[in-house]
Amino acid sequence: MVLKALKPETEMHSSTRRSKVKVTSRQNSLILSFEAEDTSALRASINSYLRWIMLINDSFQALEELSRK
Repeated sequence: MVLKALKPETEMHSSTRRSKVKVTSRQNSLILSFEAEDTSALRASINSYLRWIMLINDSFQALEELSRK
């Protein structure tokens, strides 16, 4: 589900993008491959994806808690 949620972000193309991200999965692992023109772009890209993954995880946890009630 996380891969499916992140996939559209990796497929967006823009001429001003300074980084690229490839998201794949293997068994129960999510694999993110980052490529950037400079360290600032790399840091920004990594931070964005980590925040999105944390948001997705928090959402799943909230839904699990609601389903237990």
